[in-house]
Amino acid sequence: MMKSETSPMQKGKEGMFEIQKAVVALKLLEKQANLLPYLNFFQSQVPFKSIDFVHVIPQFDAFHAFVDGQRAGFRNLVALNEAVHKEMKEAVENFFDVSEKGNCSFEIREGNPLEEMLAVSEKVNPDLNVIGQSSGSSRHGIMARKLASKTDSNALIVPDQAKAQLKKILVPIDFSPLSGKALQTAYAIAQQSDSKPEIHCINVYEMPDVNVYSIQKGHKQFKEMVESDRGTAFKRFTEKYLGTTEAIKLDLVEKMMPGIANYIYDFAKDNKSDLVIIGAKGHSKVEKLLLGSVTERLLTLNDQIPTIIIK
Repeated sequence: MMKSETSPMQKGKEGMFEIQKAVVALKLLEKQANLLPYLNFFQSQVPFKSIDFVHVIPQFDAFHAFVDGQRAGFRNLVALNEAVHKEMKEAVENFFDVSEKGNCSFEIREGNPLEEMLAVSEKVNPDLNVIGQSSGSSRHGIMARKLASKTDSNALIVPDQAKAQLKKILVPIDFSPLSGKALQTAYAIAQQSDSKPEIHCINVYEMPDVNVYSIQKGHKQFKEMVESDRGTAFKRFTEKYLGTTEAIKLDLVEKMMPGIANYIYDFAKDNKSDLVIIGAKGHSKVEKLLLGSVTERLLTLNDQIPTIIIK
């Protein structure tokens, strides 16, 4: 059973794993055609109790040159907000029955998109921040990474190439507490999903220098020893965070070149993972980092697979 005291999200009244509050960065003027369809699919797997859709427009001062006086400027601002609110609601209603659920709200803010989204996240303290990521748009990719980095909440990054399916979930682990929470989240989602997705854990390890330890074994034998040790640690890890090792597969990947994120992303693509769930940081000694270097690099590389960042 999932241990609720370490779970990054919550269970509903009937024991169902659900997201109590989500904040969605809705950008109407940029290509994010896949964000709402994917979100609609995702909430069919993980219920959302309430969703706040937020759209940020430039400071209204920029429009003052086109109006005569403050009164006209105020009328223009009201008209603009009403038009944007209507557009937001219409976009959402294409995928969500807002009137029936009554759990959606719409907010329009003015200013810097990142600063405003962070302000909303700080005020609302959601279980999950959701933001789309457009392929080929480095600026928007930076915003997604910065939002995931600076907020205290979990984050779901949805690339515009994301597929609305859930057959395989990949959880990169380094045996840290946050990777334990990521595994709990994956397990909870898999348990209640109609598709019953497989959960694969990946651990990228680096072989110690055999010569340093004066071990009279070849590389192959030493590798078998290291992987056996990792396998034992994994069983203890899953027992600690899940209470079971049932249906959880560990894939060990030897690190031969610099970087870890590229191994994770290549593995995710090669194994057709539909969702990656990863801790914001692992055993980094640099405590000031709000987002670990591996997680941040993975978000930079990944333009296909939805990714949940666990805080």
